[in-house]
Amino acid sequence: MSGLILVAGAISIGFWLFRQLIMDDKPKAETPTKKNRMDNVEEQPEIRTRELLLETLVEIGCQPEVNEEDDISVKFQGENFVIRAGNDSKMITIWDVDWAELDLNIEDNISVEKLKFAINDSNQKTLITTVYTIDQTTNRFKVHCNYCMLFIPQIPHLDEYFSMVLGEFFNAHKNVTIKYRELMNQPKIESADHGFSIFHN
Repeated sequence: MSGLILVAGAISIGFWLFRQLIMDDKPKAETPTKKNRMDNVEEQPEIRTRELLLETLVEIGCQPEVNEEDDISVKFQGENFVIRAGNDSKMITIWDVDWAELDLNIEDNISVEKLKFAINDSNQKTLITTVYTIDQTTNRFKVHCNYCMLFIPQIPHLDEYFSMVLGEFFNAHKNVTIKYRELMNQPKIESADHGFSIFHN
């Protein structure tokens, strides 16, 4: 009886070893990993940033032009943008220059300080950065917006995403204008905002 038990045990162990050998010989499916996905991305043909930008601008209905400084000029929803993009970088910088100004020959220092406050307030609320310069020749306080962003084909729905980013510039305009006029309408402020101009050219 004990002999039969030993034989049965040996058969069971032999069968288990046979199954393990078969399982080891089967090809194992690789589990997708972050590294695998990155390798697949790297294997795709490279799309140059500047060419990708030009293609995307056409896709969203724009007519891009290259200006004398080799930047890309484009009009979007009535606003002129200048975009700096090269094939040596995956980043692009979008500029909306001189979209508003204060005539310093008309406005007093209080108006300037209020506009600076409005600019700082907007920068805390939107992803677009608003900055200003002072043109010493014309004595004007000029307002600009800019945004630096990653621009690669791996971004899902790149055309829609880029349109959204350009749309955020108009939100920055709105934030600055509303806050500035709100401050200028405070009872303690006697100066009107007739020297403040918004351009859409």
